[in-house]
Amino acid sequence: MIPETEITRITFLTDFNHKMSCDFFLHIDLAPRSPLPESDVLKAVIEITAADGSHAPIRVKMIDLCRLELGALFNIITYASHGMDVYDFYDFFKNKNPKADATTPLAIYSYQKII
Repeated sequence: MIPETEITRITFLTDFNHKMSCDFFLHIDLAPRSPLPESDVLKAVIEITAADGSHAPIRVKMIDLCRLELGALFNIITYASHGMDVYDFYDFFKNKNPKADATTPLAIYSYQKII
């Protein structure tokens, strides 16, 4: 059993693309401000909750992170993460982050569900 104090909690707006039911999935969001040591990333346990209740909370480990700018996204990633093309994702992200532009630093987070 993992002590509750060692679990990082994050919230998605919804279960985009029904990804929370998958054993492995991607999620696009703002990039962390500072570098993350790989040793910390690989051992962190994260509990993800859907704010709208569209999926029960799950526990995952981040297995990879890829940094890029908002303007560098492409359909293969936005469809896998959010179930929308890059233009719809850009509009969605701008509505959520009004100050965002093509140079906004993002990360593609790769997660593995802990069973």
